[in-house]
Amino acid sequence: MITKITKSMFLNEWPESRKDQFSHEALCALFEYYDELFEDLGEEIEYDPIAICCEWAEYESALEAAREYEPKGWQSMTEEDGNESALNYLRDRTQLIELEEGVLIQQF
Repeated sequence: MITKITKSMFLNEWPESRKDQFSHEALCALFEYYDELFEDLGEEIEYDPIAICCEWAEYESALEAAREYEPKGWQSMTEEDGNESALNYLRDRTQLIELEEGVLIQQF
């Protein structure tokens, strides 16, 4: 049996134990990502919040995310100088969703 998950279902059924992992904005962006992926693939996608939590990470900035994956190359850069370079670095390596306040990346 298959149920199409709506945005409100996605947000309301998010596990209580994982509520602090993503901001509301990030959860909305993740729903949109998977909804578009479903449309593009034409295949069903299982709603698995634990897998989503393992696959994705939210950061306050692209530079913060880049520093986690390659600390030496990004430590001396400021947010002002390095954020655009960090966005490009991440785009070349993984799925990136830009948020109003930060980024989501598919962990690599």
